[in-house]
Amino acid sequence: MCEQELGADLFAQVYALLRSRQEGELFAADYDAQMRDELRMLMGTAKLRFWPVVDQLIFCEDVEEDAELQPTLW
Repeated sequence: MCEQELGADLFAQVYALLRSRQEGELFAADYDAQMRDELRMLMGTAKLRFWPVVDQLIFCEDVEEDAELQPTLW
């Protein structure tokens, strides 16, 4: 859905930006404001609604990766 709506190139740029950013020492509100500004410049205000969807995709990928690294107990 996101890739179709954003286009492959823009989706890849948004995905890469979200993957590369970490909160570090910024407070959550500062991080969100900074990220929102960067994404607004990249994708425009109208498409900012896809930010949480791409972020959720990254989260799901990370959870799946972590689950694959966990040893099975049975």
